[in-house]
Amino acid sequence: MIASVIALTAVDTVSADVLREAEATLDLARAILGPLDASRATPSTPILAPRDRRRPPVAWRLRPSAPDIDHLIHVRARAVGLNPALVQAVVRVESAYNPVARSPKGALGLGQLMPGTAALLGVADPLDPAQNLDGTVRFLAMLLWEFGDVRTALVAYNAGPEVVRQKRPIPSETVAYVRDVLREFARLTHRAPAR
Repeated sequence: MIASVIALTAVDTVSADVLREAEATLDLARAILGPLDASRATPSTPILAPRDRRRPPVAWRLRPSAPDIDHLIHVRARAVGLNPALVQAVVRVESAYNPVARSPKGALGLGQLMPGTAALLGVADPLDPAQNLDGTVRFLAMLLWEFGDVRTALVAYNAGPEVVRQKRPIPSETVAYVRDVLREFARLTHRAPAR
C-alpha cells in the first residue's frame, strides 16, 4: 500500500513537472508567434504522431508550415554559407517538408538524418525542426567542403560518405535521389537542370 502511494505521488510530481514545462513552452510560443492563426492549422495532422504516443506530453509538436520551415532553412543555410535553395531541395526530396518523417531505414525529420549522424552532429532531437535543420545544413556543408562539388556531396548525403570515400558503386536509389534534388534545386532557382 505504501509503495503504491509513493509511486502515485512520484507520477503526480512528474505529471505536474511535465505539465508546467508544456505550459511554459506554450507561453513562450505565444509570446514569439503571437495569436494562433487558424488558417495555418493542419487538422488532418495529429498533434502527437502515432509512433510518438509512448513519449511524454512535452514531445508534442505543432507541425510548422512550409513558410516557417523555409524561414528556418534560410537562416540556417546562410549561417554556414549554403545556398538556401539547395537545402530546400534536399528537404523537399528527403521528407516533403514533414518534420516528423521517418524512413523505413530509420532516418528522421526534415533532412532525414540517421540517428548516428544526428548524434555526431550534436542533434539531440532529430524530430525538432530547428535542430534537424541545424544538423542538415552542417552535414551538407561538411560534405560540400570534403568532396568539392554538389553532386558528390549529395551522393554522400544519401548513401553515406564512406560510399564516396571508398569509391563503392553508387546505388540506383542514390542516382535517382541526386537527380531529384538537382531538379528541385533548378526549379527553385529557375535554372535548367544539370544533366
